[in-house]
Amino acid sequence: IQTLDIAGDGMIWMSDANERIFRLDPATLSFTTFAIPAATFPGGCGAFGIEVAPGGDIFFACTVTRSIGRLQPAGPTWTRFGFGAGLPDPPMEIAFDDAGVDWFTIASAAGGSPGFGWLDPAHPASAGWLSSAGFFRPHGIVSSGGFIWFVDHSWDGADSQLVRVDRVTHAHLDVAIPGADDCHYLA
Repeated sequence: IQTLDIAGDGMIWMSDANERIFRLDPATLSFTTFAIPAATFPGGCGAFGIEVAPGGDIFFACTVTRSIGRLQPAGPTWTRFGFGAGLPDPPMEIAFDDAGVDWFTIASAAGGSPGFGWLDPAHPASAGWLSSAGFFRPHGIVSSGGFIWFVDHSWDGADSQLVRVDRVTHAHLDVAIPGADDCHYLA
């Protein structure tokens, strides 16, 4: 299991690196497995961050295809949001803001472009991403107080930083967390 999120109905959703999404019913402790289809995610998905959207759809970061996936459980119906040629590096964690926009962090990998991105599922053509030379390895992300916040972690002895993003302008403010090395998640 990579990450999990709890839906408004209490169901627990989990991503799995073995091309599966799980739903746990906490009342019965029974699992439902949703196999991520290769037809929608050619080459694999590598599901990581997972978030239940306001309408109940399940969104997840695809580290292999550098995209965002959506599972509509009732079908089940699967969608891959590919960002044209794809994101430069793999997305990691996901958070929805109160307007229903999906925000996600982008880790540093072979593309050398760590950053953050956004996807409005109702208007996927407006999706985008930004990178900054000041970012190292963005990870955990939340929406709070009208801003997007994520932690940019370091494991080489440098301070991790907390990043605040303006949802409209995408401008960001980076604040070093003194003495904090290798921070990953926000709650």
